[in-house]
Amino acid sequence: MAPNCVIGETAKEKSQSDAIVSEKDSVELVADSNVGEAISRRPDLSFANVTIDGEATQVSLDSISADSIASVEVMKAVTPDQDADSRGGSISLKSRPAYEQQSISTKISAETTYKSTLGDPGYDLNISIGGPLNESKTWGGRLAIGHQYERDGYQFVSNDWERQTVDGESHLALKEVRFFDSIEWNTIQELNGGLDFHASDELRFYWKGSYRSMDEIRDLPHYEYRINEGEYTEINESRATVVGAQIEQGMYAYVNDREQFENSFGGEWSRGDFEVDFRLKRLTDDYEPTDHLDADFVMSDVDLKYDVSDARFPSITIENGKSYHDASAYRFEDYTGRAGFNAESDSIVSASFKWQNAFGNENLTTGFGLKSRVRDDLVVSESSTYEGYNGADVFSLATVLSEDFAKGIVENRYVLDVKGNKRLMDTFLGENLDLFEYNEQRSRERSDSTSRQVEERVDAIYGMIDYEVGRWRSLVGYRQENTLISFQSNEVLLGKD
Repeated sequence: MAPNCVIGETAKEKSQSDAIVSEKDSVELVADSNVGEAISRRPDLSFANVTIDGEATQVSLDSISADSIASVEVMKAVTPDQDADSRGGSISLKSRPAYEQQSISTKISAETTYKSTLGDPGYDLNISIGGPLNESKTWGGRLAIGHQYERDGYQFVSNDWERQTVDGESHLALKEVRFFDSIEWNTIQELNGGLDFHASDELRFYWKGSYRSMDEIRDLPHYEYRINEGEYTEINESRATVVGAQIEQGMYAYVNDREQFENSFGGEWSRGDFEVDFRLKRLTDDYEPTDHLDADFVMSDVDLKYDVSDARFPSITIENGKSYHDASAYRFEDYTGRAGFNAESDSIVSASFKWQNAFGNENLTTGFGLKSRVRDDLVVSESSTYEGYNGADVFSLATVLSEDFAKGIVENRYVLDVKGNKRLMDTFLGENLDLFEYNEQRSRERSDSTSRQVEERVDAIYGMIDYEVGRWRSLVGYRQENTLISFQSNEVLLGKD
């Protein structure tokens, strides 16, 4: 079991951590497990941040083996050595140098999940190897590889309401009803490693690096009854008749690629009661939508009735001979494609100093530290919206229809069997894009308003005094952070010109 820091510990134990951690929030590390597994055994604990050796990390907890961590602390109190944005609780991991292991160890873990609603299993595979690299145990290293695949999905109904007046009487009426069926395919590949160098009994250095690649594929077919596009002719608390409404069949699908890099270099020096550590860290996060499609087809002049005896799941029927299943009746309304990228970076330089048994008092520990952090967020957004179609033939959903498709929605209360095929839609757009009408206002309004560049610099200094007598512990300190933000974006003005 890894040591846990609790209130009331001895001065020797207290030297392992500056955190204020209660005994009931301790997390045990079991041999041959990983940190993610250890945390999952405590579902009662909540936290908003994860740090390793005092800094935020992008590394998956499932890829961190238990023998590479000296302690896991759940901190709910903010102390001066923590960043100002650490509120909300945090999991703090203290790493163990690889050369401290008795020998090189290899661990393989495999997990599988199965969701009966989707019928597709997922899996999570992790392989790690680490330990001393030479006989004198002055060098140590670790390497971990992870691959995760998961299919996820959900269905839901969304109802919007408004007031409608018919024959002089006002009633609460259904405005729109939407039905969604979402399926996601997520693949994560991860590689992380590190080197530790024991230069002397007083000095050690370390390097850590990680790479994560995340691919997200999503398909979100949906349909919507646009009831308020028609005229309400009869209405009461539970039923209504509407003429001239619309039904929308929507195609929404995308592929997103994301890559994260993390590198850190640091060192620790200790002599007697004095400890000094420093670190340099660089994180990057690049996101790019590589294949994005959002298209709507609409059937107009639909007369319908609805019944909201069950307000969560309305019953809707078509009254004028039109068919919900007639794909040729859904005419093209609009299409939006998306491009661009999002690039984030985070650079950190920090140093801290600790003096235990300060001024000869074994119950007193003092410390101070400096930190400078520069973050940059660049978003380049490019959305292109097309509305009208000027081809010789009518462009309807039947042109790009998925064949042999039928799926129950929300425990088979509704059926989705008129769905567009993304591959056919992409092909049709590629061959006929010049026949669509480009809407510059909608395109620029969305693209320009969401493009931006933000730069933030935070310089911090802190000092703290930790005093303990018996079961009582007092920790007081001061932290000063100066933040400078530079923000560039676009203001979109809409008007007749």
